[in-house]
Amino acid sequence: MKRTKPTITAGDIKKRHPRYLTCETDRQYAELANDIYNIIYEEMDFMDDYELKNACISLALYFEDLHSGTHLFETFTKLYKEMFGRYVPFYSSESADSPQARLDAMKFMLWYAIAAERNGMMLNPTNLGLANMA
Repeated sequence: MKRTKPTITAGDIKKRHPRYLTCETDRQYAELANDIYNIIYEEMDFMDDYELKNACISLALYFEDLHSGTHLFETFTKLYKEMFGRYVPFYSSESADSPQARLDAMKFMLWYAIAAERNGMMLNPTNLGLANMA
């Protein structure tokens, strides 16, 4: 069965905001989600179009969080560090200042975005394919 690439719209981004908040940047993050989709599309043949679309929206919203000043990811990593002594789950960085921290964060977010869309089907977070995509 041939897969079709759906278009991610500003409305798709808006749906993920609290109470459907509309932001001036929604269109740019929709474009980013579409760019991410185009980059990882070929590697994600184990996901259907709907799952992949939602994973790409999640990844674009991760970048929105980094640039918006809401600090959700920063808060998560701070709490995780306090609880477990590492920057993010599964990877070796101990803090945001670690040389591998940005790559580890991207690997974690890629894994998380994909795993969240797979209806409980497991995905190995240390899979080398994820590291290559990140």
